[in-house]
Amino acid sequence: MIDSLGDVGAELKRANPAGLEELFAEWRLEGAYNAERRTVDVTIRPLRRVSAGVRGGT
Repeated sequence: MIDSLGDVGAELKRANPAGLEELFAEWRLEGAYNAERRTVDVTIRPLRRVSAGVRGGT
């Protein structure tokens, strides 16, 4: 799913740190680093759900 968003890594490198902080706070992003495996487990818990629908003739 992430790959479908394009080059996420490049976008994050170019991002404004203050903007990222706000985005991560909205997402309620949490990360836990495992030094032995050199991995990070990341969890997001968005505060709100946005849904959209299309209305029209049938």
